[in-house]
Amino acid sequence: MMNILFRADASKKIGTGHIMRCLTLANELKKQGENTIFCSRHLTAGLENIIVSLGHQLIKLIDEDRVENNNVADQYSSWLETSQYFDADEVVAKVQLEVIDWLVVDHYALDVQWHHKIRENCNNIKILVINDLFDKYHSCDLFLNQNIVGDEGRAYRTLLDANVSKLVGPKYSLLRDEFNQYRKKSSVRKNGVKNILVFLGGIDIDNVTGKVLSALAQIENATFSVRVVIGVSHPSIDEIKIMCASCGYNLSIQVDNMAELMAWADLSIAASGSASWERSCLGLPSIIIALADNQIAIAEAAENVGLIKYLGKNEEINQLSIKNAVIELCNDTDELQRMSEICFEYTDGLGKRRVVEKMRALS
Repeated sequence: MMNILFRADASKKIGTGHIMRCLTLANELKKQGENTIFCSRHLTAGLENIIVSLGHQLIKLIDEDRVENNNVADQYSSWLETSQYFDADEVVAKVQLEVIDWLVVDHYALDVQWHHKIRENCNNIKILVINDLFDKYHSCDLFLNQNIVGDEGRAYRTLLDANVSKLVGPKYSLLRDEFNQYRKKSSVRKNGVKNILVFLGGIDIDNVTGKVLSALAQIENATFSVRVVIGVSHPSIDEIKIMCASCGYNLSIQVDNMAELMAWADLSIAASGSASWERSCLGLPSIIIALADNQIAIAEAAENVGLIKYLGKNEEINQLSIKNAVIELCNDTDELQRMSEICFEYTDGLGKRRVVEKMRALS
C-alpha cells in the first residue's frame, strides 16, 4: 500500500478547483487500496467535511498570514498567505514524510524552492506536480497539465528537468466517475439548443452569473429551458434567486449531480478552467468566460481546436456580447454539432486511471 500526501488549498481567492481535482485523484487511489492524506490551510468547514467523509486523512496547516508584501513575487505567490519556506517547514513538522511514497502538489504558489525544502528532509519521496501555468520551475518526478498545450517541448524546456515524466492534455484530465458513467448515456448535440446550463464556478465572487442571466432574459421568443447552478457561498445568492424566479429559470444551489446536469444540457455558459474537461467528456458545447488570468490560455487553446466559443475575460464582455453568442449558436445547429463531436473526441473520462498507472510505474 502506498501513502500519498496531497498539498492543496482553497479560498475565495484560490477557488475550490485545486482541492476538487485532487479529491478526484485521491478517490481513485483510495479505491485501488492506497492511503491518502490531505495537507491544507484555509479550507471551509464544508470542504473539510467532504475530504474526511470520503475517507481521506486531513492535516490542517495554520490559518495565519505571514507573508510580507515585498516578498510576493507574483499574483499567485500571495495565495499561499505565507512564505514557501514556512509552509514547507510546517509540512515537515506535521507530516511523517519518511513514510510518504508520493507527494501531490497542486498549488500555483509552490515551486522548486518548496520542493527542495521538502526533499532536504525526505530525499526518497516522489513528487507529482499538477499545474497549468508556465511561470515557475518545478523539481518533480511527474508533471501533469490536463489542458491543451500547443508546443509541449518548448513550453516546458525551461520549467522542468529533461528527465521529468510529463502527462499533458485532456487525455489525463482528472474527472469523477460520474462523468465517465454519463458519457455512456450522452450523445452528440444534433437537434439545436433546448436546454442551457449556467454555471460560473463554486464561488463566482464577481457575480458573473447575474450578468449572464440578464443577457438571457433579453432574448426574445426564447424556446429553451435554463438551469442555473451556484454555490452556497455565492455573494449574490438572494439576487440570483429573485432573477431566476422572475425569468422562470430553475435554480440549484451546491449540487452533487453536475454530470447529470451537463448531460441534460445542449449548451453551457460557463467559466474556463478544469470544468472545461467535464463538459468536453460529455460532448457539451460551451460559451466560455474567463474569470481569472490563469483561465485565459486554457480558453484560447480550447477555442483554437474548436471545443468552445470563447468570449473573453469577464471585464471585457457585456450582456449584449453574451446574448449575441447564445443567439448565434441557437441558430447554427451545424456548428453546435461540430463542437459537440470535438468535445467527445478530446476527453474520454479515463484520465485519472492513466495518472495512477504512471505513478505506479515510477514507484
